[in-house]
This record gives sequence, structure tokens and C-alpha cells, in this order.
Amino acid sequence: MKLSDIKLKLLFLAIVPMLLILALFSTVLLDALDEKKSHELTKNSIEQSNAISEVIYFMQIERGLKAGYLAQENDHRTDTKLTSVDKKVTTALSNAKRILSNNKEMLNLLHSIEMQRKNDTTTETSEIKKNYSQKIDALLNCIITTSTNIEDRENRNFIQSYIYLSTAKEALGIIRATLNIGFIKDIMQEHEVTLLSESLKTYHSNMSRFKNTVSKNFLDNFEKTFLGSEVEKTFRIINDAIANKEHKSFGIDANSWFEQASRTMDVLKSSEERLFADAINLADTKLQSLFYKLSIIAFFSFFTLLVLLITIIVIIKKILASANMLSANYLNSLSLLEQYKSSVDRSFIVSKTNPNGIITYANDAFCKISGYTREELIGKPHNIIRHPDTDKKLFKEMWHTIRELKEPWFGDIKNLSKNHDTYWTKAVINPILGSNGNIIEYIGIRTDVTDLEHAKAEALSAEKAKSAFFATMSHELRTPLNAVIGFSQIVMAKSDMPPETVRAFIEKINSSGKHLLGIVNNILDFSKIESDKMELNKKEFLLEGMIDDAILLNESAMVKMDVKLEKSGFEGVKIVADEQLLKQVVINILSNAIKFSNQNTIVTIFYEREANNHIISVCDKGLGLSQEQISTIFAPFSQVKEHQNKAIKGTGLGLFISQKIAQLHGGIIQVKSTLGQGSCFSIHIPILRNTDETNS
Repeated sequence: MKLSDIKLKLLFLAIVPMLLILALFSTVLLDALDEKKSHELTKNSIEQSNAISEVIYFMQIERGLKAGYLAQENDHRTDTKLTSVDKKVTTALSNAKRILSNNKEMLNLLHSIEMQRKNDTTTETSEIKKNYSQKIDALLNCIITTSTNIEDRENRNFIQSYIYLSTAKEALGIIRATLNIGFIKDIMQEHEVTLLSESLKTYHSNMSRFKNTVSKNFLDNFEKTFLGSEVEKTFRIINDAIANKEHKSFGIDANSWFEQASRTMDVLKSSEERLFADAINLADTKLQSLFYKLSIIAFFSFFTLLVLLITIIVIIKKILASANMLSANYLNSLSLLEQYKSSVDRSFIVSKTNPNGIITYANDAFCKISGYTREELIGKPHNIIRHPDTDKKLFKEMWHTIRELKEPWFGDIKNLSKNHDTYWTKAVINPILGSNGNIIEYIGIRTDVTDLEHAKAEALSAEKAKSAFFATMSHELRTPLNAVIGFSQIVMAKSDMPPETVRAFIEKINSSGKHLLGIVNNILDFSKIESDKMELNKKEFLLEGMIDDAILLNESAMVKMDVKLEKSGFEGVKIVADEQLLKQVVINILSNAIKFSNQNTIVTIFYEREANNHIISVCDKGLGLSQEQISTIFAPFSQVKEHQNKAIKGTGLGLFISQKIAQLHGGIIQVKSTLGQGSCFSIHIPILRNTDETNS
């Protein structure tokens, strides 16, 4: 038999079983892929239902609030609660449209809801309730329709349970809105009482169905959270309202009722969320199981083909020569690998750790940049160089990528050397897998990018400062200059203008000029501070006189804002400081307190003395500041966004300059504030013992 004939027979013997195996596994694989597609469709349907559920929940709240404000005959468009809910409904609708982007019918419904809310001019509470209830019913029907696409029985049961629960919640929402209107008006019509009774029956019947469809474990958790005095109170109010024979004089505060009912509905909402979470977890579990199934199929396909291939190789002659060749190639590869390793070590910062993150190798570059010797590193956790400021999310993401996904991780890491110096590296962390697929070690290859990070930070800081300065100055300088030019042109153009009008215009020109001068002075002060050229002219003076001057300069602003001022504690107090600069600080803080005060309130300025400091405090009852706002108000060019429409905008330098002046004196300005209640700014100036000892 010719060698060529033998090769053909061997080829035939190899190909036929391989084709049979491939056909078998292809059939199984196609079935598994169909099952995967079904589970993915199920998960998508659940996510769509969840998105619609969010829209329903916030629309239920919006319905109750709008109906309540219409019943009170209030302008609901300015209410903060309703504004907040409006944003949440809008966000939920946007999210639902994104998730349901392939469902044209649902997109049309969601779009119609958006248009109805945008163009809503309804002034009748009954119409509001009707419009919202119709849209909510339509959304619930969409969830019912969506559930028909779910082939998986367990997940279909989850959605059915949600439909019962959501229908019960909607009935409670109708009750909440109806009673809210009734309690506001302190009277209800007969048809409203009938609606309450029918809604209560709907609620109980659907809750009964819900309890019959969910698992015992879920029901136990639900009843633990739902049964309690708060829920009993809600339904006691409902039953008492229905039982009220005259349907009036309820004596119940509508706002309290709305909050009470909302808490009960929130419990139902949390149960809805738990249902969806369980459904998605179930779908994910089945997809994960299917993934393992596909992996097994792929593995066995590969394994079987590999066995056949090995069998053929065993039969082939010259296996020894082939093995020798492979051995030679292997040795050559080892030599190349060693050379590659040496090249990497000379070019990069390299370390290795075991699967638990313990360092097993560190090259010279790693030791040099970290400041540790190799002996100090080997056997230690790799977080020995972790910088405490690094966001924990970065390491969580890194470990997820290399440990769970078993893929390389790329990123920039902030590190801390042995000498507590900060340095940055651009890192690639590679998981090294053994023959069994398990991780046996990690290799990190890094480059030093510290200089790049510093340059980037400096460039960004400089760019931001420049942009802030030009943006602020272009606006602040233009405004008073336009006023000066405009009013002067009017005066020059009209020779027959009455003297009192001319005087009024000149006063405006004068005011704008002073404002412009104040801006220029702020810029000059800022320039002095930045160049360390601001000097103090300290002397001893009576504090009360300086305070009176500052109050006098803010008197017109107090009259304009209808704000009164109370002063206390300054009598006979002497202080050693730069009087002019300290007066500038007090004027600026007092001006801010007046500008941001509510009308017909009181601003207080008072003096206190502690062991080492004079303390001048200015307190208002105005808008107040959040902790986030307090952390930025002393930065140059900083203005609180929420307050920009409340007061005249400035350069954003006033508080920065004031803080710097206080610090030049060795003191500080501290702030205590509560949103909606007001703020207190306290100027702390150190007591100079040699000259202030008698100022008690």
C-alpha cells in the first residue's frame, strides 16, 4: 500500500468521526443558544416591567400632590415637593423610553404621557385624578402584555404577583388622592365615598391574590415589614372616613394623611422592587447556568477533537523526531523568554504577587521608586505602597477584572513610597493562569508617570484659574462700565432734562463708578495677596467705632432689603490690628449677610472674647449654606450657584480676600450654617498679649 493511500485513509478516519462529533455538538449548542435567547428575552421583559413600574410609582405621587394643591387652590407649579417629583417622573419616563426603545407601542404611550404632563392645564381635581389613573392603568396593562412574552413559568409568576401588588398599590393611591382632597375640603361627595369603598375592595382582593401567588419566604418577609401600627393607622383612617355618615368634619390634617399613606405605599413599593430583584436574579442564575452548559459543550467539543487529533499523531511515524524538534523549540523559547524578561526588567517597574496579593518578586526599578529594599518587600502585601487617598472603587474594579474575569487590568495608580512621597504609575496587572485555569500569580508591569500627573494637574489648575478670572472680570467690569457710559450718554444727549432727573442719573453713574472701583480694589487686593505683597499696618483702636463705620456703609442696603441690625458687646473693646483691612472684612461679611437675608428679618453683629482670640460674629436668618457650599466659598472666584439669583453677583473674591486678611493677622473666618435658617460668620483675630491684656 502506497504511503499516499495510507495518508488518505488516516485522513478519512480522522475527518469522519470529527464531523460526526461536530454535528452532534452543533445540535446541542443550537438548542442551548435558543434557550439562552429565551432567558435573555425574559430578563429584558422583566427590566421593561421594572422601568414601567418606576414611572407608575412617581406618577402616583404626582397625582396625589397635584390633586391636593388644586383642592387647596394653590399654585402647585412652585411647590418644591411637586417640582422634585416632576423631575423624578421625567427621569423615570426617560429611562423607560431608553429601555423600551424597540417597543413602538410603548414608546407612543410614554410620549403621550410626557406631552400630557407638559401641556397639562387641568384645574379640576377630578380631571387630574382621571387623567393620571387612565395613564397608570394603561401602563399596568402594558406590564400585563409584557408578561405574556415570558416563557419561563417562575418569572411569569413573579410578574403576575407584581401585577396584583401594583394593582393594590394603585387602589391605595386612588384612596390617598381622594382622601387628601376630602380632608383638605373637610367634606366628601357620595360618589367619592363610593370610590373609596370600591378602591378598598380592589386593594384587599388583589392583596389576597398577591399573597396566594408569592413564595412563603417572600410572604413572611413582606408581612414582617407590612404589618405594624403605621399600616394599621392608614387603614383605620380609611375605614373611619368611609364610615363617616355625614361625609364631613373629618378633623384630619391632609398633609399628615398624605405622608401617612405614602409611607404605607412605600412599603408596597419596596416589595415590588424585591419582586423584580428576585425575578432578575432568577433570570441571571438561569443564564449563568446556561453559560456553564455552553462552556461544558465547548469544552467537550474541544476535548473530543483533541483526543482524536492526539490519536492520529500517535499513529504517525517519526513521533520521536517531532518530539526532539519540539524539545529544541521549547529550549529556544525558554532562552527567548529569559531575554524578554531581562528586557522588561530593564525598561519597566515590575512586581509579582501570589493569588492573595503577597509580593513574591520585585525588580530593581520597583525597589528604587518605592524606597523599599527587596527584603522589605518580599512576603509583604502589595498594598504596602497603596496611597490612602486612592478611591477604593479603583481596587474593587481591578480585583474584579483580574480575579473574577481573569483579564488584564489597565489604569493609573497613585502610590506612597516608604518616605511617604507620592508617585504615580501607569500599570498593567496580568493574571497568570495555570493549566487548570486557576490563577497562580499576578504580574504588574508599570511605568513612572509622576511628572506627567504633576504637569497635568498644574496645567489644569492654571487653565481653570485663568478661565475663571477672565469670565468673572469680563462680566463684572462690563456691567458697571455699561451703566456709566449709558447714563452719561443720556445726560449729554438731552439738554432739556429736568435737574432732578439729571441728579438721579448722576447718582446712578456715581453708584456704578463706586461698584467698579470696588471690583478694581478687589482685583488689586487679590493681586497683592497672590504676590505676598499685602502688608499690615497694625495699631490699637476702639473696635466699636470701626464696627459703626462698617454698619453705616451698609445702611442703604439694610433699608433696601428691609433688614434691621442688632449690635452688642463692642463697648470699650480695644484691639490691635490693621483697622482699614479689618473694616474691609467686616463690611464684606455684613454686606453678604444683608444681601442673603430674608426681608423683615434681623442681622446680628456681636463681640465675644475667648482665651486667645477676639471674635466678631455676624449672623443672619437668610438662605443658609450646605456643607458642600461652605467648603468652596473661600476659594477665589467662587460664587454659590443657588444664591446667584438672590443677590447681585460680584467678583467671587470678597470672602477669599477676607479670609486671607484674617490669616495675615494670624486668625481665621469660620462659618456655621443651616439651609433655610441662616448663617453665622465668625472672624477670629488673635489677642496680642502685650497690648490687649486689659481688653477684658
